[in-house]
Formats: sequence, C-alpha cells, structure tokens
Amino acid sequence: MDIAPVPFTWDHFSAVIEEITQQINPFDWEPDYIVGIVGAGSIAAVILGEILDKPVYTLKVNLENPEENECNCWMAEDAANGMNILLVDGYNKTGEVFAWVKQDWHSNVLGLVENRWDIIWQKNVRLAAVVNHPDSPVSVNYAGLHSYAQWKFPWIREKTS
Repeated sequence: MDIAPVPFTWDHFSAVIEEITQQINPFDWEPDYIVGIVGAGSIAAVILGEILDKPVYTLKVNLENPEENECNCWMAEDAANGMNILLVDGYNKTGEVFAWVKQDWHSNVLGLVENRWDIIWQKNVRLAAVVNHPDSPVSVNYAGLHSYAQWKFPWIREKTS
C-alpha cells in the first residue's frame, strides 16, 4: 500500500525556507554563494539567495541518468581555496545526491587538497535540505523540516494523459 505524499503549500514552503535562514549564523559561518541541486533544491536556493543576499548557482545531479550530471569543477576549486558554499537539495532521504557531489568535487581537486578534503567539505561546504529524513546516512547542517513523510512540493502537478 502506497502512502500518498503530504501536500506542501507555498506558505509552508516559505516558512521552511525561513527556518533554514534562521539556522545559518553569519558569526559562525556564512556562504559566499549558494548552489541549488536542480529541482526543489534550486527553487529553495533562489529564495535563500534572495534572503541572504548571496549569488546562486545550480548543479544538475541525476542519479538515474548519470550522463546528465554536471561537473562544475570551479565550485570544488572554490571550496578548496577557502570559499564557503551552501549546497541545497529538496530532499535528503538517502544522502546519495550529497555523497555524489562530495565524491565528484573531491576527484576534481585531488591534486590540490591531498588528504584535506573531508575537512574542506565540512568547513567550507555546508549542506541544507528543505526536508531531511531523520534516518539519512548523510547529515545536513541545516534543515527546514525533519520528517519521515514523503512531501509533494507546491509546483508539482498531477500528470494528465
């Protein structure tokens, strides 16, 4: 038996994004720019960028069709050179998207950072999810909502034939 996704209203989405902005303490850490994973992450990133007054970029990660994935090496180089990057995804259920980005970026700066990548990833690259699954094997730094439920974002429409 499939459980229907819980509808996310635009008001709820806005409140969840505001929750993420409240968690980011500019005295502790502040992004130089924000990267939204194409999909819900890019929509959230644009709103966060407006609120935090930061530039926003996107990154396409499609684990079902890896040939579609983008490899933006310059982002990894920015992190290795000390820039702070907030990476945003809509859902963090399995952590596979964040894990893919971490591995991809690491492979692009391997010669620059040698054995420091795990430190750079935690210090300069921080993770945010609109919805974070509490049992995800990859922890995020900022989450708008911790939930086991499957959510249906407000821009998702029923497909008609």
